Amino acid sequence: VLAAAEILRQRAISGHYPKTLPPGYIDPFTNKPLAYSTVGNRGFTVSSTDTGGTGELYPPQMSMLTFTYPVVRIPVPKEMLQ
Repeated sequence: VLAAAEILRQRAISGHYPKTLPPGYIDPFTNKPLAYSTVGNRGFTVSSTDTGGTGELYPPQMSMLTFTYPVVRIPVPKEMLQ
């Protein structure tokens, strides 16, 4: 979230997202820089790979801690809400 706040701050100053993630934002699970990607000037994603402390990745659906901006709302079928 702090990396995302810095990205949004830089966009507010320059009018566009930075080409790379500002230095100093480290993935707490791998001690490597967080992953960062943009979608033109429409949004960005910052993500971390969670190894669960074992060095082995969890299954793909559980391995990424991701912050996406803007938030994309996905419709949920009514039967899933019951």
